[in-house]
Order: sequence, then structure tokens, then C-alpha cells
Amino acid sequence: MAINYIQLTGNMLQPEMRTTQSGKSIAKASMVVKTYGEDTDDMWIDVTAWENLADNLNSSFPANAKSMRVMVEGTLKKETWEDKQTGQSKSKYLVNANNISVCLDYQMTSGISYSGDGNNASTGGNNQAPAQHSSQTNPVARPLSDVTQGEAPF
Repeated sequence: MAINYIQLTGNMLQPEMRTTQSGKSIAKASMVVKTYGEDTDDMWIDVTAWENLADNLNSSFPANAKSMRVMVEGTLKKETWEDKQTGQSKSKYLVNANNISVCLDYQMTSGISYSGDGNNASTGGNNQAPAQHSSQTNPVARPLSDVTQGEAPF
């Protein structure tokens, strides 16, 4: 039995929001997925999110960021069309997202810079994991009794 499931991690660009004629929210974004080995061309993948996921993606995306490190889970979809200029059949693959998660090790959270957020020294393209910096502090969990109603993000 074949299962259509894909999971990708990469940098997603700011999503473009639209509304269908029936009133459903849709977010479309491109993301770049790094490849390693002999074929080192980065892959650009189009991602589509619908309704609540689209709204949540749009409201969660930092307004001042060009991209955000995410993990996308979904199904692979092939779109085909006819090129109006040449008359040739064209196609591309995209991901119809079921879930989009922020990769916290590549973001800035509560004033703590994590690797890959664009503010730290880069690895110079040598395909090694970004270095951890001594200026980072480890987050300390607070007792649940100290968290006020509405303060937790879940």
C-alpha cells in the first residue's frame, strides 16, 4: 500500500494570504530545503495551507522576518497546466500542508538567540551544523502555578 506523506524542514518565506470564493482562507508560501552531497542545489518547494492552518501560519509569522525555519508535514500534489506561450504541458509538485511547526533551534525566543536565526556567525557554507554560542543561556522552566491564565501559548 502506497502512502502519500512528506515531511520537509527548511526556511519558509512570508506567506501570501488569499480567500477562496467560498470564504476559505488559503496561505501560499515557498520554502527552500537544503540538499547535501553531490547534488547541492537547494530545492524550492511551494507550500499551501488551508483554513485554520493558513490563519495560524499568517498570524505566527514574524512581521519583520524574511523567512522562518519550519517543518512542514503534508501530502505531495502535482499541478499541471498548459503554457500559454508555447502550448506545452507543464507541471510542478507542491506540498498541501497538514501541519507546519516552527523549528525553535533556528529562532529567537524570549531574547535568546538560537543558531541559524541570522544574527549569529554563519558556518561559511561548509555544511556543518551551526555552532552554539556561549552567550546563550538555557531556558529555565517555571512551575505551572506561576503561569497566569492566557500566558501559555497552548
